[in-house]
Amino acid sequence: MWLVEISQPPSFEPEEWERHKRDAKAILWQRVLAGQLAIHHGYLAGQLGLYPFAGNYFSVLDAVCVEEVAAGGPMVTALVTAIDSEIPGGRFFTLAERLEIEVGNREEFAVSQRRDSIAWICEHPERASITTRDG
Repeated sequence: MWLVEISQPPSFEPEEWERHKRDAKAILWQRVLAGQLAIHHGYLAGQLGLYPFAGNYFSVLDAVCVEEVAAGGPMVTALVTAIDSEIPGGRFFTLAERLEIEVGNREEFAVSQRRDSIAWICEHPERASITTRDG
């Protein structure tokens, strides 16, 4: 598998970029460990203080996802869903393809990645505070 580098958006300062990645990961981990197994884009973006349809918000999600895949985990952003479909948006599946992960049926893939993400987070609660510097 070839890992994709997600660069810091020009609109973020380095400290802000790291903080958003750290906070996004912490929110995902906290919600799963509390038994809440999905989160809508609007809620997560609001918690991060970002606009939910902005490229910089999705860059944060992509970076968190790539970090976990690089560590041997699943695509944890499968937990972040569109409110109307309850599965991630198209960018999630594009990232999977960029990571050379076979998608097949999108809904089935999203469900399996969500299930694997829940297991990963429960098995690795310490990763909630781990981020790597990139970009």
